[in-house]
Amino acid sequence: MLEERFRDTMAVYGDDSLIWIDRYFSMNRFDRAFTFNKKDLYSEDDIINAGKSLKIITPAQYGLTSFGWHFLLRLWKEKRIFGLFLDSRIIKANKIEKVITRQLETFGSKKENVGWIIFDNWDLNNKDAKQILTYIKKEYEDVPLLLLCPMLEKSFIENENISLHEFSIAPIFMAPMQLCQLRNMVSVYNRKRNIGEDEVVLKRLNDDIQNFNMHRTPLNCISLLEVFSNSFDENPVNRTEMIERLLRIIFENEEVPSYKSLPDMKDCEFAIGYYCEQMIRNEQYYFSGKQFYDTISDFCKQQKITLDINYLFSILLRNQIICQYDSDLYGFRFAFWVYYFAAMRMTKSPEFTNFILEEENYAHYPEVLEFYTGSDRTRNDAAEIVIQDINKITNKVHDKVGLPDKMNPLQYLRLDITDEQAAKAIDKLDNQLKQSKLPTNIKDALDDSNYNPSIPFHQDVRKVWENYSVNYLQEMIGIASKVLRNSDYILPENKIKLLDSITDAWLNTIRVIYLMAPALAMEGKAGYDDFRLQLADSYDTKSDDKKQLLIDIMSNIPHNIVTWYKDNIYSSKLTDLLYEKIEQETNPVIKHVLINLVIYKQPDRWDIVVRRYLDKSDKHSFYFGETLSSLRVMYAKGAMSDADLAKTKTLILLGYTKLATKGNKMNPGMIKKINPNILPQRESGNE
Repeated sequence: MLEERFRDTMAVYGDDSLIWIDRYFSMNRFDRAFTFNKKDLYSEDDIINAGKSLKIITPAQYGLTSFGWHFLLRLWKEKRIFGLFLDSRIIKANKIEKVITRQLETFGSKKENVGWIIFDNWDLNNKDAKQILTYIKKEYEDVPLLLLCPMLEKSFIENENISLHEFSIAPIFMAPMQLCQLRNMVSVYNRKRNIGEDEVVLKRLNDDIQNFNMHRTPLNCISLLEVFSNSFDENPVNRTEMIERLLRIIFENEEVPSYKSLPDMKDCEFAIGYYCEQMIRNEQYYFSGKQFYDTISDFCKQQKITLDINYLFSILLRNQIICQYDSDLYGFRFAFWVYYFAAMRMTKSPEFTNFILEEENYAHYPEVLEFYTGSDRTRNDAAEIVIQDINKITNKVHDKVGLPDKMNPLQYLRLDITDEQAAKAIDKLDNQLKQSKLPTNIKDALDDSNYNPSIPFHQDVRKVWENYSVNYLQEMIGIASKVLRNSDYILPENKIKLLDSITDAWLNTIRVIYLMAPALAMEGKAGYDDFRLQLADSYDTKSDDKKQLLIDIMSNIPHNIVTWYKDNIYSSKLTDLLYEKIEQETNPVIKHVLINLVIYKQPDRWDIVVRRYLDKSDKHSFYFGETLSSLRVMYAKGAMSDADLAKTKTLILLGYTKLATKGNKMNPGMIKKINPNILPQRESGNE
């Protein structure tokens, strides 16, 4: 029976769950954590073996109920210890004894056999909570408790000091999933409903979770995998379509009472869009149930639409699109829902579209424009306004920086390689080149170390204020990049202008960082206008050789630009536009950044474009050396197909044939003479 209860909690979208994901815990709050390290976490085994009462705190929908039943199931199977599972929402203090007696009878057990007690949906604000705990502590004095406490993100952020201790019960916080766990989920799901190569699907899943500002939880992963199973593109291109598919899954899996009929999804989207328009216009993002009903009711009457608003509200509430924050205070749980519905409203209301576009309100709510342009991919109105505005802010920043147009921050950097180092690349032994790959546990650790678990706790609908600053330029680069990525069917000349404007903004950002580089080398951090940077731990800031540190900082500027912006701009559908831009670009800095983008994203024919670039580049130039460095980074750490791995290896070896000769030409015939040890290590291994 325990097994049956556990499996019931695992069923989602009308299907049995495919896999159990072990959960981990920390003594520290994740809404304040900026790093994520497995070695600092505790396991389910640790909790069982400690045998002490704990209060487990998580955001809602983290899987606490499933964890509770899994915990009891393991206790019984492995240790023959019986535990009670009680739902705090439905238990009254004066009924607690009867509820426990009934559960003991159901499982055929006795009071003296109870070794653990779990309270699900624990909330100290529940007026019966203290009485229930008092009773349990008296009747089950030596029995450890697990209080499972889901809290909405708003509650975390607004409570500096959450009430953590009840009856000396210590708090512990459930961790988001690690990348290796996402990988396991993708692998199992792929075996049942093949979506694509595991590594490709994993990257898309991880990117989308972070792009949507969602928590890394089993439910969020399953939701996105369900969307992928219907239509999959390895690049997270159109988030508008993603949300529409997610909504469709929610509505299609809604269990409709016999006396009800399921509301039309598009009617619901239309009505909610109007409500979100009012929220944005009034800048009020929390509401009562009556406000929601009255506003949408009046709108439906005006539009001559019949809609069961109460049933719609219950669907939104049940699926955590809307959450209850107080007795009669509601709001959208994730900010992207507000942006999405507002964008859908723009497609139906020219007046609201003008409000967002003509008055530059899109800059205050950038994701609204992303979803708007993704709605039908042909929004020339948005593209033309963004081109105009990004050019305006780029010119403002350019004038502030005051550097000459022809100034190239990277022109004096040269590749420093001695004759001895070049000679070491030659080896007459005709050894096979290493084919081994970086173990997934190392790649996952690298990813998890860069994952910030605190970001999804911040779900306020934010307003980005325009002030013609460097930070505002970064916002505009992000907006323009997503507009270009989403706008498959706009006029070709608008695509070209958008990409030109984006790369010009990149160049001006590079110039700003160039100005900040000396301060970064001296102090480890620097600011210009309201733009702030700090050196990563990988830099040797304690070194006395500040000149070399300065060179290292400047050398990494193009890499950082690509890292910051690649996921916003890239789509495989833009491949020809990117190649055309590379071919025609006269500014060597912009061309080099675009080449790096191609190396990191590896679209079709990428190796041909990069090989041509290497062939034309001076082997002693910064551009040649940095391109070789980017290829080495991808070879060492990049997730790619075997075919692209082979192409990357060939390009690295070709680059070394150019370095190892007196001329400036690559020599394919020399590849066999290159010492394979010059390749970065991709060690084989198992998790």
